[in-house]
Amino acid sequence: MTWSVESRHHRHSGVPWLGPIPSHWGTAPLKYHLGLVNGLAFKPSEWSDTGVPIIRIENLNGSLEFNYATTTAPSTYHVVEGDLLFAWSGNRGTSFGPFTWLLQGLHYLNQHIFRVENTRFDQRWLYWTLKALTAYVESQAHGIIGLVHITRDDLGAIAIPLLPVEEQRQIRVFLDRETAEIDALTDKKERLITLLEEKRAALINRAATKGLDPTAQMKDSGIPWLGRVPANWTLAPIGSRYSVQLGKMLDSNRITGEHLAPYLRNVDVQWDRINAEDLPEMDFRPDDQDRYRLRWGDLLVCEGGEAGRCAAWDSPIPECFYQKALHRLRPLTPSEHPRFLYYCLRAAAGAGLFTAEGNPNTIDHLTAEKLRKHRFPFPTGAEQAEIAAALDRETARIDAIIAKTRGQIAKFHEYRTALISAAVTGKIDVRDRRAPSAEFDKHSRIDEH
Repeated sequence: MTWSVESRHHRHSGVPWLGPIPSHWGTAPLKYHLGLVNGLAFKPSEWSDTGVPIIRIENLNGSLEFNYATTTAPSTYHVVEGDLLFAWSGNRGTSFGPFTWLLQGLHYLNQHIFRVENTRFDQRWLYWTLKALTAYVESQAHGIIGLVHITRDDLGAIAIPLLPVEEQRQIRVFLDRETAEIDALTDKKERLITLLEEKRAALINRAATKGLDPTAQMKDSGIPWLGRVPANWTLAPIGSRYSVQLGKMLDSNRITGEHLAPYLRNVDVQWDRINAEDLPEMDFRPDDQDRYRLRWGDLLVCEGGEAGRCAAWDSPIPECFYQKALHRLRPLTPSEHPRFLYYCLRAAAGAGLFTAEGNPNTIDHLTAEKLRKHRFPFPTGAEQAEIAAALDRETARIDAIIAKTRGQIAKFHEYRTALISAAVTGKIDVRDRRAPSAEFDKHSRIDEH
């Protein structure tokens, strides 16, 4: 998104990230006006469960779990409410940039974070200015893709705009107000997504366990997560209707390269979606191939991680196999519909059936033996197909609204970023006016029905 320069006079700043700025503004390297205090390298032996909390990169990214210091840190490394912190090392896209930290009481600052010492500028204006600077900082940061950092000298050498304090305050007030409105609407859209996801889960659970006929006679299934089911449905172990085959164990020491073939991992199988690009390879000897080869329509179920997560194999790859972290479910007779079983598994996972021993803090592990023994509802083949088709239609409609809403949120984020940049670099004059909001308003409405 670009902004037209306002009528007041501008000049070229000579600073890449600033571009043209109002002619009465100046520029200077950040280090001439701000101090950058790096945090203290606390040793693990100095950490405890009590004491003064230590702010780490993880905390700036939203974590409220702290390590605590057993030693007293010099006042240089003290952080209190309102201090401006700038993470200079971490994962690209998540750790760089300024943070205002709302604290109760004293905290200590860990390494990889600068505390910005500021006595000249409006603190909140400085926050927004560093926020706009962050994208440029990332583009100039050292390090490999993923883990990167910027040195104190490199950060301090980047020029920031110099402008009257009163104008700093006007920009701060403008951005605080406008971003709050954008954030409120973004929160509303995110809540809508949550409600839609809950509606989809309830729809799946209702149809997969109760059928489509609200007048059907019901019976007690004797299975807690299922409750009552239609009286004409059969309750049977999955293993009596499907073959359940665990994938091949990866053994890098036994890879010869003579029978290399692509295979799926746990991470490649998400709900109703399978990644078939850039797959790893390992040897599948002729005696392994029939056992682990995938056919169109095979249902792949995750053994660990999010146990029970599943999707059907429908890729055009001519030949693919799968690793031990996955189960392959294949119907024993043509009357079974794997798509119906997919919805049953999704309902069961949502009900917590696959949570280890009912304890969410225990690592889930769904063995083939357990999976075969789990009893599921099985209507006739025709009714399975009817239920699956109905759920496909309804969930597709909900998914389309969710996708549209996420697109709206992405537009809000883009607009927010562009607005911040335009304001702090003087591309829009915020004095006694509101933001040109036509572009934002255009993206703020969505069909929520």
